[in-house]
Amino acid sequence: MTDAIASTETGRDRVRRLLLSPLLADGFRLKRGPSADDRAKLESEAARQDRERKFCDLIADDLAYAKDETLKTLRESLVTQGLGSAKRFWPKRATILGLAEHFQPRPLSQTPYVRSWFLSRAGEAAWQNGRLLAEFDFVWRHKRGPVTDRERQMVARAAFDIDRRAQVLRDRKARGVEMVEAELGELGAIEDRSARLLELVQQGVTNRATAGAA
Repeated sequence: MTDAIASTETGRDRVRRLLLSPLLADGFRLKRGPSADDRAKLESEAARQDRERKFCDLIADDLAYAKDETLKTLRESLVTQGLGSAKRFWPKRATILGLAEHFQPRPLSQTPYVRSWFLSRAGEAAWQNGRLLAEFDFVWRHKRGPVTDRERQMVARAAFDIDRRAQVLRDRKARGVEMVEAELGELGAIEDRSARLLELVQQGVTNRATAGAA
C-alpha cells in the first residue's frame, strides 16, 4: 500500500482490509436465518448477503480503534473460532468484540463523549439499572446517549442479553468447563470494561459530592 493510499484509509477501511475481507475470502459467512415472512422458510441468499453486509459494517465501526497488529491477531484467532462443522460461520458480534478487547481494550478514557456521559448522572443511572455495558455500546456507536423511549428500550434489551451471556460464561468457568479462547476473551472483556466504566461512574459521583459540599 502506498503512502498516499494509507493516508486516506479510514479506520473502517483498515478493519475491512486486515480482518473482514481476508475472512470473507477464507469462506466466512452468516448462516441463513428464517424468513421474516414465513418462519418455516429460509431467507433468500440476497437477504443473507444484505444482513452480512450490515453485520460487517457494524464490526468495521466497532473495531476502527484497533491497531493493525490487533486486527491481524484477531483474524488469526477467528480462523479457529468459526461456527459450524466447517468452522466458517461468523461467531456472534459480541464474541468478536470481546476477543478484540481481550487483545486491545477500547480507549474509554481518551474518548470524550464516552467519558463525559459516564461521569454524568446518566452514567450513574446506567450503573444502578444494570445497563453499563449496553449503554456504553450505544454511546460508543452514536456518540451520544439514548434519549428516546425506543432507544432506551433497545439498550434495556441489550443489557438483558449481555447479563445473560455473562452469567453463562461465568457459570461455565466456575464449573471448570473447557472454554475456547473467544469465550475467555469475551468474558474478560465484559469484566474489564465493566470495571473501567464503573471507575468513571464512581469518579463522577465523587466529583458531584465534592462540588455539593463546597
